[in-house]
Amino acid sequence: MKRTIKKNKHHASPFTVGIWFGKKEIRRDITFFPSCKYNINDEDQEDTNKLFGIGYLPHHHIDSARFGWRYDVLQNKFIISAYCYVDEQRIIKELCTVDVMQTCTFIIKKEVDGYTFKVQPKHLLYQVKSVFIPLYHTKYISYPLGFYFGGDKTAPHDMMIEIKKV
Repeated sequence: MKRTIKKNKHHASPFTVGIWFGKKEIRRDITFFPSCKYNINDEDQEDTNKLFGIGYLPHHHIDSARFGWRYDVLQNKFIISAYCYVDEQRIIKELCTVDVMQTCTFIIKKEVDGYTFKVQPKHLLYQVKSVFIPLYHTKYISYPLGFYFGGDKTAPHDMMIEIKKV
């Protein structure tokens, strides 16, 4: 399914909704289209946008796990990060870079003691990148988090990705 963040908006349409009970793994194939490239020309260029993930009640700014992304103008690549809130503390760990129109499988797995984030380019089994982030809660009820642009700024133009459940 293609998801689009419209110019001057934060959230993609169609909007991601739902509720999960005891969700252990989320797996998606994602392709960034050229429209996701941007140059804000200030420090907000370094802000982490969001791809998808899982938030826990009462709010995802308390406990959540999702993939972050931002466009690096100099490398002409998307920088992918693990992006979590653990007891209201934000944790961001860079994971890898992805090319425009390169399809990768993104996996978030909730382990007993933390989250494992993995990115694997399609058809390249040897290039799996992963990072582990410790987990400090045992919450059971969660909800999906979707494609989002910002920090402080809204999307400078329409941005589209393709995202498929795997």
